[in-house]
Amino acid sequence: MLSRFSVLVIIIFLLACSREGEGEFNVERNIPPTAVAEADKLEGIAPLKVNFLGNKSTDDTAISKYTWDLGKDVIYNEASPSHLFNEPGNYRVELIVEDEQGLTDSDLLSIRVNPNLNEAPKAIAKISRASGEAPLTVKFTGKSSTDDGVIASYTWQFPDIQSRAIDTSYVFNQPGEYEISLTVIDEFGLQDESSVMIRVASENVDRISCDVGGKKADQTGQKIWCWNEQVIPSGFDNGGDDFSNGQLALNVECSVNQIVQDDDWLHFKLNPTAPEPEIWCGNDFNLRSEIRTLPWKVNHPPGTEEWFGWTYGFSEDYIVDRLHPWAFFQVHEATLGKDPLLSLWSMHENGPGNPKAGEIYIVNAASENQNEFEYIPTGVITEAGRQYSIVMHVVWGDSETGLLQVWIDDLEVYNKQVNTIRADNPVGGNAKFGIYKWAWREESKIKESQAQGINSIHTFMGPLRMITRRKGNANYMKNSYQEVAPH
Repeated sequence: MLSRFSVLVIIIFLLACSREGEGEFNVERNIPPTAVAEADKLEGIAPLKVNFLGNKSTDDTAISKYTWDLGKDVIYNEASPSHLFNEPGNYRVELIVEDEQGLTDSDLLSIRVNPNLNEAPKAIAKISRASGEAPLTVKFTGKSSTDDGVIASYTWQFPDIQSRAIDTSYVFNQPGEYEISLTVIDEFGLQDESSVMIRVASENVDRISCDVGGKKADQTGQKIWCWNEQVIPSGFDNGGDDFSNGQLALNVECSVNQIVQDDDWLHFKLNPTAPEPEIWCGNDFNLRSEIRTLPWKVNHPPGTEEWFGWTYGFSEDYIVDRLHPWAFFQVHEATLGKDPLLSLWSMHENGPGNPKAGEIYIVNAASENQNEFEYIPTGVITEAGRQYSIVMHVVWGDSETGLLQVWIDDLEVYNKQVNTIRADNPVGGNAKFGIYKWAWREESKIKESQAQGINSIHTFMGPLRMITRRKGNANYMKNSYQEVAPH
């Protein structure tokens, strides 16, 4: 048994040992890191780019590892990554930080990506002309392009250059077909593209030249009317007057001087109330400004083949009539009370076939069901400042022998064996060119047009080329597109 003295000695020894080893065994405690997850935005519209910030995370020594977990196996191992959220939704984002001793901490963020309500822009490329001979200068405009916000950029892609102007022009020096594209991009990066086709012919196209001259409608062969060689009558008192040696006539209701010649263009102007309708006319308003081939009752026999080619243009102030159609080409066999056999219309928006306002329609009143018109859309919309190259090939006949082909801007829009004559009067007719706005017979419809800003119509046409052939004639049914095509 130990004495009290021995116990005291042992206690003193243990205390001394404890003081001597104090510096060796007293290790400082490691403190876990603190994760701080931040982002430059927590909500936005898809696609949403988010910049994550983890550099405010702390540790008593140093953070050795950052892990951003965005779900769906999307992991970033850096302090401040960026990520693009393409799809709408709510995203849980976790930041995990780890120090050198393996201790960790985490912090959470919630990112809300809303659906993109911004609509893509609509690129609309417009051109001054779609075809012609080299060198061909074409004007381009993208000003009709639309967006629900702001269009940030326009880019025209030409064969060898780009243009970022809304309006520009380009000279095509070589023959060929060129597809020119316009790309528009809105302020959110959404984009749309539109393209137009330009067809450039060589100078040596085998077309009917002005020195061929015109002929009457019942005469066969090539015909041409170059307007700078014509004298247009300035007035008459019976509603019509002939010119070009009796080959053509004015066809107006109800004022004279609405057709004028300017260089090699023939201009048609139609205002329903001015000038005041002539007393010889049976209508109260001006509704027709046309020329027509003569004789009036030409009576082409079945099997007669005809080609027509001309450029038809619309003035810079032209406005599409959304409520009332009108015709700019007709062929009539001169039966009073009957509609034209064939026509080209600028259609109204509620017309047959659900057309766009101003869409060019082929209208066949001699269709197989001769109690109904056949309305044929072309997909071509009449526009202010535009010129259209039009070629038509007709064989006057019934459903087995008749033929109708139509090209607009060198694009075939119709080609079908079809009735082109009436059963009760099986003959082809004479052609009319210009403006026929039959709705303007009524004052109420004139006011409906005027309410849209349409107080008048101004159009124009270039040289008129025609070929008439009958069975047995040389070159009957020869492809004569290039002979009449207006470049």
